[in-house]
Amino acid sequence: MNRRRKLTRDERYAAVILMLRRGNGEPIVSYREALTMTAREIIDTFESRVHWDHNIPVAWGGPTHPANMTPLAIEDHANKTRRDLKAIAKVKRAVRKATKRKRPMPGSRASKWRKRMDGTVEARP
Repeated sequence: MNRRRKLTRDERYAAVILMLRRGNGEPIVSYREALTMTAREIIDTFESRVHWDHNIPVAWGGPTHPANMTPLAIEDHANKTRRDLKAIAKVKRAVRKATKRKRPMPGSRASKWRKRMDGTVEARP
């Protein structure tokens, strides 16, 4: 019984590139294009059509680690980045609004000034 040989690193990476599809389902590399090429030729020729994207954006604390990376077609990566930037900006606005220090209402106990019954204003002790 013949044992299967293990794939080299280049062959595995070429297989990943061949499996990638654009957002519309069309493959990045056609089967006919890749059929006559070696794994190294596939990588050298088509690697420029692939971008690596963070699943959890770095701005949200996502790590730059292979477990947080996904290969995407260039067009899909641009669309996802555009969506991510909008979401990141929205979160930053919400955080800024929630943490914004508000001035206390004049005359309230949070104010450093108080108004006496006779109308004079003095600093709180």
